[in-house]
Order: sequence, then C-alpha cells, then structure tokens
Amino acid sequence: MKKLSISALILVFVMVFSLSTSAVDLTAKSYGMGGANTGLADDATAILYNPAGLSDSGFLGLQMDLGLGASDISKIEQLRDDIEYLSQDFDASNADSIDDIFNNFPVIDANGQLFVGGNFSSFGVGLNVDNEFKTEKVSADVINANNTTNTSGILSISREVETGFDQILGLAYGLNVKTLKTNYIGVTLDKTPGNSKQTTVNANGSGIGVDAGLMANLTERIKVGVNFKNLLAPAYDLEGEKEEYTYDANTGNWSSPTVTDYTEEYTPEKSIRVGGSVDIPVVNARVLGDIESFTSSGKSVVHLGAEKNLLFNGLSIRGGMYAPSDNEPTYTMGLGFNLAALHFDVAVGSNDGFNDNLNGVMSMNFQF
Repeated sequence: MKKLSISALILVFVMVFSLSTSAVDLTAKSYGMGGANTGLADDATAILYNPAGLSDSGFLGLQMDLGLGASDISKIEQLRDDIEYLSQDFDASNADSIDDIFNNFPVIDANGQLFVGGNFSSFGVGLNVDNEFKTEKVSADVINANNTTNTSGILSISREVETGFDQILGLAYGLNVKTLKTNYIGVTLDKTPGNSKQTTVNANGSGIGVDAGLMANLTERIKVGVNFKNLLAPAYDLEGEKEEYTYDANTGNWSSPTVTDYTEEYTPEKSIRVGGSVDIPVVNARVLGDIESFTSSGKSVVHLGAEKNLLFNGLSIRGGMYAPSDNEPTYTMGLGFNLAALHFDVAVGSNDGFNDNLNGVMSMNFQF
C-alpha cells in the first residue's frame, strides 16, 4: 500500500496546521466565564460577540487571541504514530498491522482560532481564523480525516439610538460585514478486500456574511444584548479536485490517480445569542449568562460565568461553565492581569476534570 504514504503526508500537514492554531470564536476573558459575553462586549471583542457593544468599547482598542482545543489529547500521539507508520513503504502482506491500525484508529476533534482586531470608537476591523480537524472511523475498513479552515475579514460599525424611554439608559445596534473563505482537505483510506482505495479532496470557496446585534443598558449595572451570527450568509460552493487511487492485490501496486472535479455546497452556520451581565458593586464582581441557539442543527448552548476584581482591579479571577445540549458541560476558569491600558488574559476549560479533554485560550488587549 505504497500510495498510502501520500494520504499520510497530507494527514501530517493537517495535524500540524490544526494544532498550531486554536478554540472557536472565544476570547480568554469570556472563555474564563464560560464563554458568556453577549450582554457585556465592551471592548474590541465585540466584533466577535456583539457588534453593538462597540459603542461602549472606548476610544481605541486592540485585541489578539490565540488558543487550542482538543477532545482527547491522549490520542494525539497515537495518531501521529499511525501516520508515521502509514507514511512508510510496505506491501499488502502486512495486513495484520493495517487491520490493527484501522481497528484502533483514534477519533479526535481538535479546533482552533486566531483573532486579531481593533476598534476606533464605534468602528471595528478584525481577522478571524477558525480551524477544525476531525478523524473518524467510518467502519472496520474505512477511516478518514478532514480539516476545515474558515477565514473571515470583518468590518464592524455600531450606533447609539435615542429611545425616549427613561427606563433604558442606552440602546445601540451594530453590524458586521464579513468576507468568508473556506478551505477543506479530506482524506479517506479504504482497505476493503478487493477494493482498497484512498481518496483525497482539496477544495475551497468564498462568500459574504452579515452579523447584527443589539445592546441595551437597562440600568448603570445591568446590560442585555442579542447577536445574530450570519444573519445573512448565502451558501457557496467549495470547488477543487478529488484524487482517487485503487490497489491491485495481484500486482501489489497502486493505480495512477484518477483526478476529477469536486464541488460541494457549504452553508455558514447561523446562530442567535441572547445574554446579560450584572455588576455587583459591594463585592466588586460581575455575573454573566448567555443562551445560544444554532438555527440549522437545532442545538443550543447555555453559558454562565462570573468575574471578581482584586488588587484595585489589577487582577481578575473568573469561573464559569457552558453546557451544549448534545454534550457534557465544560467548566472553565481564568485569570486577567490589568495594567492601565494593557490587559492579559488566560483561561482553560475541560468537560472531564482536565484529564484528556482540554481547551486553552490566551488574549492580549489594549484599551484606551
């Protein structure tokens, strides 16, 4: 199965790329509080969480986020060992070894995010890169891995609105206009006797999207917000090539690749987030909560968190959780270090007591 080396090399590339990026649409400050931020979003991260928050984000802000998430870190080394083995030249007589790899193929979901952005008053601009790497054991004879990278260039604007209601101290709306680009790599290995083959897909496509948000200051200490992610985001095609090799058990050789055009429709995922934040002055703390609903899948996520400031607001300690409707709750914790206009935040989270499931995010923020 000499040609398996080609697929294996692609898998190596996919793993290296995904593990050098990081968590999905999350900043360290919010992740430390279970990912809740829709009802706060008072800095440049409003570009991600709620563009209406830019109206309350200060005169100038700069933000950078980098993180990493993996569903089962204990299996990453096993996957690398399997890839190294598949990358070597060997013949079909090594069926026992190949069967062992397929039978014990590690299933991993690793995701990442890189965000760089900033705001000038109520205008914002950002670059967001989401990356997801997945492996799957389809059957005893079929395994696959795929890597999807979504890159967004974002322009944001927010405006305050005069409501005429004394009960509402402030109301603002915001919009994101985004360019969307998706790159997809997929590798499938099939060792079905008499029909062994490998398939590699490499495709990309682009589109546009619009987010919209609202933010209301109900009192000096209570804020609520709603964000519509990809409110307008038409589906677009991923176009590229598919290469397929077949194995001849009689000769022990692989065929020359059959190259065909590949097209698949891709629909950006839409979601609605509703959240709120409450400042508690006596203990110098804040509590937040979000509910997020994904319109295409029907899944939902509840985000809850709290933050307490210490040492004259020089240190922030955070804790929280988020509970997807289809998975176990993830518990998070984080620290923030605040020195005048400079803020450095770190956060970690896990849904299994920080054993094999682990997520981590780092952020740096300048806000004036």
